[in-house]
Amino acid sequence: MSLQTGDDGLRRAKAELRMTIRDRIAALSRSERRRADDAIADRLSAAVSRLGAVAVLGYVALPDEVCIDAFLASMVASGLEVLLPRLAGSTAAWARWTPRTQMVREKGRFLAPRQRPGEGGIPAGAVVIVPGRAFDLRGRRLGRGAGFYDRMLGGAQALRTIGVAYRCQMVEEVPSAAHDVAMSSVVTDEEARNGGG
Repeated sequence: MSLQTGDDGLRRAKAELRMTIRDRIAALSRSERRRADDAIADRLSAAVSRLGAVAVLGYVALPDEVCIDAFLASMVASGLEVLLPRLAGSTAAWARWTPRTQMVREKGRFLAPRQRPGEGGIPAGAVVIVPGRAFDLRGRRLGRGAGFYDRMLGGAQALRTIGVAYRCQMVEEVPSAAHDVAMSSVVTDEEARNGGG
């Protein structure tokens, strides 16, 4: 689906898909999600190693997102730099993270490192781990609707992005517009797939 359906149709299709995915995630038990989080962490570790990443840009999960805390801690333990999103005024930047980093709640929603973000943007050789509401087999991503990751990733060139999701978040086609950033690959608890980004 593209903008040819019209802006209103695209917004409606995205909103409907977000509700569908919300219900699918809610249907997963706590133990199912824990097992899935562990499987995704293993696949992410393999992907980061295969790509020869020098840094990992991650996130702290909201209650209905894939939890990658253990994966991020393992990246720090292996010697990689780990950064998390942090707002700098009205724009997003990245701040260094370790398991001992003090965190603050940004805009009342997501947790971010307390320290101010560094300058210079995304390090060369970094892999960006991106949550989403839904992904398709071409790597197209549906976010929460605020455009946070699309703005943050849209200007970066040759960026290696890995979308993470539970298998129930994979769909045949994500409704998308030209500004929506596709992922290089998508990792779920069942598989890792190359995308179109």
